[in-house]
Amino acid sequence: MKQIIAIVIFLFLTLPAFAQGSKTKSFEGTIKYSIDIAGPEAGVLMNNKPCTKMDMHFKDNNFIIHTHEGQFPLTRLYIADSSELYILDMTNEVAYRRDKLESLNTEIKPPKAIATGDSAFVLNIKCAIYRVQKKGEYIFYYVTDLYRIDPTLFEGKKDAQVNFLTLGLDGRIPLKTVRKTAALIVTTQADQVIPRKLEVSQFRIPANFIIKPRDNRL
Repeated sequence: MKQIIAIVIFLFLTLPAFAQGSKTKSFEGTIKYSIDIAGPEAGVLMNNKPCTKMDMHFKDNNFIIHTHEGQFPLTRLYIADSSELYILDMTNEVAYRRDKLESLNTEIKPPKAIATGDSAFVLNIKCAIYRVQKKGEYIFYYVTDLYRIDPTLFEGKKDAQVNFLTLGLDGRIPLKTVRKTAALIVTTQADQVIPRKLEVSQFRIPANFIIKPRDNRL
């Protein structure tokens, strides 16, 4: 049950994703976030020690999302020239690949992020606020043109389901995301942006790793 809750929280942080074009140079470096969980059901989730930190690493439109400071840390690798998403188990040297049975329904028209006309400062950077409205859920994205990737490289790749590829954001990487339902409010806010050079090898599966289908019970 605890493992399921951890996966649910991670998906709540990262879904949905549907690309649209961008020609701006992609960001290279690391963005560190804090995760806050509130709402009527927050206590139940907090009892299971969910991750409260998230690091995102970017290079050449490849990226890694690592959630940690919780009972079940997760590392996910997204490779721009691959159609696969991998969950990396660093301890056991295993890369878990999404199973075919987990295929998402890509025929449903995705929601589009709409500019609210409002803005706010995150890390002293002025961000435009966009909103996605879904059934029973609102998602607010605080974005700037300073940090982005080219989402066209992920078009048609059902496994690249992360929030900053949402239609309307044009590949902008949110410095803050607020997801609201009747039961939960999950806020992911950047604490630090670190532009830096990273090695391509960090965005590849280590040669000594075994690749396996993902076990949904994890």
